[in-house]
Amino acid sequence: MEYKMDIEKTIENLLILKEELEKQKQEEQKHKKTSKKLLPLSERVKTDDLHPYGGGNPISEQLREEARKTGESWDKLVAKYIRKHLRERFPEVKFSVKSGGAGWLEKVQIYILSSPYDRKRVFVDAFGNPDKYGRWENSPELDAILKYCNALHDSFDADDGDYYADYGAFHDLYGGAEIDSKYFCTEVKIDK
Repeated sequence: MEYKMDIEKTIENLLILKEELEKQKQEEQKHKKTSKKLLPLSERVKTDDLHPYGGGNPISEQLREEARKTGESWDKLVAKYIRKHLRERFPEVKFSVKSGGAGWLEKVQIYILSSPYDRKRVFVDAFGNPDKYGRWENSPELDAILKYCNALHDSFDADDGDYYADYGAFHDLYGGAEIDSKYFCTEVKIDK
């Protein structure tokens, strides 16, 4: 009788151990999927792989075709694409990508909400004179990310005309990238 109870306890313990090992294995697989090895920031902010400003972007054309088929607005599809692209490229940065808000125009606005890169309030102007209102000064890393975001946005714009000087000039996609007014610096997280 005792022998039978010991076997049942052993089997029960083995089943519990098996469940724990399966959970641990699943967590390791999740971690492997989410923790891709990131390139250094200097490599990730390069705009060589982006289509130049001025039209002919094949991704833009695919999104236009999808918009025609689904009836969804083109700027919403562009915003979805940009949001996904930026989150994959800069996982340490929190973005807000919004579409619309410009009446009949197509508009996508990119806001950088937070990142581990610093931004300081400086109360001296560019010439070294005191400035009672102050201005924001970004770290070089934050400036590089902002420039990349603007280049990504501009890669979807098909017209490089000056719409202030030329009445006939317009843009396919209005908006751009900026650092949010409530931007805050986050703590750097390092995976071991």
